Amino acid sequence: MIASLVFGLVVGMAAPCSVCEESSERLYGFGPYNGSVSTPEEILGYELGSRHTVLMDQERVLEAITGTSDRDRVFYYGQSTEGRPLRAVAFSSPKNIARLDAIQANLKKIANGEAGDPDMPALVWINECIHGDETASFESAMALMYNLAASENPEVVAALDKVVVMVNPCYNPDGHERYVVAYNSIPNGNGKVGTFDRAIPWPFLGRANHYRFDMNRDRIALSQAETRAEVRFVLDWNPQVYADQHGQVENYFMPPVQQSINANVDRNRYNKWTDLFGRATAGAFDREGWSYYIRDSFDLYAPCYLDSFVSLTGAIGMTHETNGGRLVNIEERDGFVVTLREGLEKHVVSAMSVVLSSAAKRDELLGDYLAFKKKAVSGDHAGDFQTVVMRGTAEDLERMQLHLGRAGVKSVMARDVMLRDARNYWTGDRGDFQVTENCLIVDMAQSHGPMAKALLEPMSEFEPDFIERQKGLANAMKKGESFPEIDSFEFYDLTAWSLPYAYGLEAWWSPKSAEIPTAMMMTGTGVYAVENTVGYALRYDERSDLLRVFELLRRGVRVSQLTKRTPVQGMVFEPGTFIVMKQRNPDLDFAAMGFDEPRNQWEVLGTSYPDEGRYGPGGESVRHLRKPSLGVVFGNAGELSGGSFWFLMDKEFFLPYRSLMTRSVSGALKDLSCLVVPAGVELPVNDRLKEWISDGGSLVYLGGDASGLIPTKSRSSFPWLPGALFRGEMDSSHWLSYGYARDAEGKVKIALPVSGSTFAEADDNSVVTVSQNGVLSGWVWDDSADVVGGTSWVQSRSMGGGSVTWFADDPTDRAQWPGLWKMLLNAMILGAE
Repeated sequence: MIASLVFGLVVGMAAPCSVCEESSERLYGFGPYNGSVSTPEEILGYELGSRHTVLMDQERVLEAITGTSDRDRVFYYGQSTEGRPLRAVAFSSPKNIARLDAIQANLKKIANGEAGDPDMPALVWINECIHGDETASFESAMALMYNLAASENPEVVAALDKVVVMVNPCYNPDGHERYVVAYNSIPNGNGKVGTFDRAIPWPFLGRANHYRFDMNRDRIALSQAETRAEVRFVLDWNPQVYADQHGQVENYFMPPVQQSINANVDRNRYNKWTDLFGRATAGAFDREGWSYYIRDSFDLYAPCYLDSFVSLTGAIGMTHETNGGRLVNIEERDGFVVTLREGLEKHVVSAMSVVLSSAAKRDELLGDYLAFKKKAVSGDHAGDFQTVVMRGTAEDLERMQLHLGRAGVKSVMARDVMLRDARNYWTGDRGDFQVTENCLIVDMAQSHGPMAKALLEPMSEFEPDFIERQKGLANAMKKGESFPEIDSFEFYDLTAWSLPYAYGLEAWWSPKSAEIPTAMMMTGTGVYAVENTVGYALRYDERSDLLRVFELLRRGVRVSQLTKRTPVQGMVFEPGTFIVMKQRNPDLDFAAMGFDEPRNQWEVLGTSYPDEGRYGPGGESVRHLRKPSLGVVFGNAGELSGGSFWFLMDKEFFLPYRSLMTRSVSGALKDLSCLVVPAGVELPVNDRLKEWISDGGSLVYLGGDASGLIPTKSRSSFPWLPGALFRGEMDSSHWLSYGYARDAEGKVKIALPVSGSTFAEADDNSVVTVSQNGVLSGWVWDDSADVVGGTSWVQSRSMGGGSVTWFADDPTDRAQWPGLWKMLLNAMILGAE
């Protein structure tokens, strides 16, 4: 039966055991069971899979099961964006549950590269429902918890002596509830093509969380509340195995995965274990007569997924995809019916297969995990890539340090650092570099060194045979020929994400450790004594500078901005510097608003007379900023675009805005200074819109089609680019560039995410273009640099007193490119005069 088969496949013997009836009892094939623990059906009053269960009822099941079992402990590890509880349950033998704190401490010891207690169990993690409308995993969590809490099957009991199983029954409760409440409220269950339950409007689909983030792509940015809470919890426990259960593929997928696999997980180790877990699960499926597939579609290259992220911590991360769920029944075109019930049955069997096979190989599993962590702590895993040093503004470095810390990566702030035999990220120059300014240092010799390397290295390598296959297919397609090995390219997602590029930081890496005289960052603000006060100046260096000015403008303060390099009273103020002049604010109490406090970094202007030349704070080169009132078009009823922008406005920028339907834009324009159009929204271009722009409005497109206002010519790439990073060239005189640091040549270092097959030709409206030969990171074709080089990534067109700004790709996508956000804020706040 199920338990015997899985155990026999792992240890090489088929031991008999008592099990429940098969077929309709597949969920409970690990008997006998403890009669004092109620089944989910007894608690709910209906059969699992016959309808979608809501979160409140899953919590009733969880509480009832854990309230009568001595094999579990419940953890509340956070809350979702909408305030729903996030919880997980640890299952193991009563002995292990009683010593769970000691087990956690032992796993932490091993994670630091030290040998642990050989009598302690390993940790297996089963995650359910990161995509809220992949409902089979949500439903299967209840049956899985029952099996772990109530099964008295000898193999299960023995396994729980050797492993702790952490079950997260619902990673994404907000998405799940949004979907199932809508689904349960309409006619459903027929399953045929064209039935009403296949027509849930996009805003109510539950794959994503509150901000419509796909959280199985959020492990690079680590931006969402649910992500941060779960990662913190995982890093506090250090699992050896992590199975992430998904849904809605054509047939059941189980590991091993296809290439490419991120090299930092130790490919040989990863392939060994996923083959073992795959074969154990396949054996159980063969027994039930279920088909499945492996090594297709899903890879482990980008660290953005749950399975790849945890694999970088040393766990064996894997994805299971079932072919039932979302709808209660799905009738395929040949008449075959896939059910929610069958989908959740498969997930229970696969999860139990992983648990039993992990227990059977506990000692070897822990031994391999310890070896991985020893390499991490020693730095041996990283080869020549031993140290990274990053330089930038204080705020950017602090954000980077916080970002890395969320991933478990340690770093230190310093200054006056010497880095020997280092390579510059942006230029490739090699040599000894002295970094005298504030900088952030990351040493790869640490417990989460493989994670640090994966997030920070300029480029992660592909397997040679993977490269050969992609190029072989591309050449065949160009000739109109078939290719025998693969039918489509094997890129599952983006291929570039390096955080120093994403943040736009100056960076170096070295095979040697950094020489650090002090691990202290020194910051300070100069205060200049002047006899008179004609105004105040704020140098625009940080994102927070612009956001402070935004708030002043909203409060009625008249703020202006220098557009030329301005020498005055022995200082030089660069273009973009904000000024607040007394003459333009006669009723403003400057002292009460903190302009004289050094911590606010406003510098006193004692004169408008420039030290040399013609440009001073009172000259005609100064631009006056408009009081901001922001609007965002999210689409019409039944649509919702711009989730990542929505998130940034609420949680990063903290800016107020008016959410609009497309059809209501014309009536709202009179009250707006800026209108943002996310990708996916089609905004009609009419005379009213053009008039509003000419009167001083700022229109900002986050990708999409702006050809009605900014006509462009395009060029094409074949094959398409799956997602790489290119160096950008920014017009340093344009107001969109304000706030960005310049190098010795006056240029801005900026990395641009580039993907797709069509690119805009550069023209007079181009503010940011892709550099020639500018490939920084990721997969590109032999001719990509020529095709993409010189194309336009940001265009800005002045129209009367206003402007139109168009981004070729969404700078807010996945909240993953913070180095581009200052430019976005400039477009929104500075574009209106």
